[in-house]
Amino acid sequence: MDLFERKNLFFMKMEELLDFSATIERIFNFLGVSPMSVPELKLNTSDNEPVRIPYFEELMDRFFLKDIELLENLLGWNCEKWKTPRKTGSGN
Repeated sequence: MDLFERKNLFFMKMEELLDFSATIERIFNFLGVSPMSVPELKLNTSDNEPVRIPYFEELMDRFFLKDIELLENLLGWNCEKWKTPRKTGSGN
């Protein structure tokens, strides 16, 4: 935050995209532009589940834990869901 004031930065969690219309409205408000209709895109609509590698997921969870905690402090967010170890699926 040395180069830009906090008020000039827009942060959002990926989960916020689940409410596409509300998220787009927040972005337009932040930018100070008039709202307009934006079609919702359907991306990654495959029925295939991602391949899960439990060892790799555990490694990444530990690797990013400190960064997640720094982000929580910086933005005043609760990222507890990001810090909770993932449940592994059906043996993948």
